[in-house]
Amino acid sequence: MVVSFFSPHTKVHKQRNIMRDTDRRLALYSKRGIALSLVIFSISMLLGGYYSQQPTLAIIFAGGIVISMILRAYYLFRFDNIYSRAPAGWRNLYFTITIAGAMWWGLMLAAVTYELGLNSETPLLWLYTIAFFSSCSHVFSPYQRFYNVYMLVSLLPCSLVAILSLQALETLYGCIMLVLFLLLRQQGRSQGDAYWARLQATYDLTQRANALEAENITSQSTLSNKDTLFINVAGELKKSLREMLGSLELLKLASLNEEDGQLVSVAEQKGQQQMQMLQNILEFSQISKKEVLLNADVIDLRGTIEKAVASVSDRVYKKNHELLIQFSADFPVRVRGDVERIEQVLINMISGAVDYADKGNLLLDVTYIGASDTDCQLQ
Repeated sequence: MVVSFFSPHTKVHKQRNIMRDTDRRLALYSKRGIALSLVIFSISMLLGGYYSQQPTLAIIFAGGIVISMILRAYYLFRFDNIYSRAPAGWRNLYFTITIAGAMWWGLMLAAVTYELGLNSETPLLWLYTIAFFSSCSHVFSPYQRFYNVYMLVSLLPCSLVAILSLQALETLYGCIMLVLFLLLRQQGRSQGDAYWARLQATYDLTQRANALEAENITSQSTLSNKDTLFINVAGELKKSLREMLGSLELLKLASLNEEDGQLVSVAEQKGQQQMQMLQNILEFSQISKKEVLLNADVIDLRGTIEKAVASVSDRVYKKNHELLIQFSADFPVRVRGDVERIEQVLINMISGAVDYADKGNLLLDVTYIGASDTDCQLQ
């Protein structure tokens, strides 16, 4: 049975991509640690005095370290193949092998300390061990249980040997090593909590953004359905109004007395106003959906302007005003444009001017300026 050194208990811990990135970072750092540890151990054994005093034990320790490094390297360099099949299995097996190797390193360091004291290669091995655990805390700290056991089995044996030697300097170094373990343990806990808190915050923001995006898509779909229904209804109303206006045009051709003719004219004018209102509403709907399409038909621009003025003439007369039109000398007869929108803009502008006018006459001074061969401006 493989011992578990990590138990997922948050949503982030259960996200496969997050855990894969965390384990991949640990694997990349461990690859460098294996090579560096092997180099430091080889230099210490070759240049130090332990091998000359205890060759058999030195060879045994070297063999154990090499075997543990080979096993770790197998899981590190085949990370993608093994991890994809069983992420939790890879993690637990690798942690178990790594702790076994750390325990063997701790026994080797304790044996060297016991045999040589703080002489020869012992300070180098102690210094490397301390520097390694200090530098790897940010990588191993997300797995605090593993990190604590990993440090403990490496640092405790040599610390106890140094303290029990009853030599002042060695006892001091052993105590410092234990204090260092406690400090690194606290540092690892802080870094691990901060690491998972940061990922949790990022995960929550991502989930919130996805929820808002889904809600936005749903809202857009609902609005689109409402707009489609409204456009269909407005289209039917426009069709009915056109039929009514057509009937009024036919009725005007009949022999009507003066009173009936005025009533027909009023009905036609009100129908045109209703048609214009529906057109404005449809235009607003298209603008909100960013689907405004302009026509480029050949139109009678002068006739379009005169028609727009005629559609508001009743409101002008009711306010006792007179609306005059003045065209520039070079005003064109035919242009390309969207007749409905031009007429709509003109009606809105003239209606606003009529509403704010108190007395007197209104002059519509129309000028056509050619900005280029294709684009012109109507003032």
